[in-house]
Amino acid sequence: MVLLMKKFSLTIFFVFFCCNVSLADLENKFLYCDVQKPDPDYFKPKNLVFKIDYKKQANLGTGYFYRLDGAEMPGWKDSPFGVQLVDNNIYHLYPKAKDAEAWGRVFDIFINLDEMKTYINLYEPGENINIKRFESNCKFVTY
Repeated sequence: MVLLMKKFSLTIFFVFFCCNVSLADLENKFLYCDVQKPDPDYFKPKNLVFKIDYKKQANLGTGYFYRLDGAEMPGWKDSPFGVQLVDNNIYHLYPKAKDAEAWGRVFDIFINLDEMKTYINLYEPGENINIKRFESNCKFVTY
């Protein structure tokens, strides 16, 4: 009986270990996010989907705005952004374009996979003035 319990405990640990997103690469993952409390006076997505390809070993990846309010974003493959783990299961998505610094920061996106939330900060282009912040509840989906 003790041997059976040990095997059972080991099996449960292995399942949780393998299912933990923080221990795996995020290759070809789609993260669906519902925006909470959208601002009616500002351009507001109600939901969005990120496509994320991230390699834990290199701590680098690429992300895309794949869908916005249910519709596929035109040219989504042409506008990649970087993905990097910054803290325990918190990822930062940032502009990858070589001229992004010259244009000024336009957005910061942080994905917290422990909370399954996304935080999007929008800035006035060319300024460091935060104009909007959106919070989203998220889940992984397949396409």
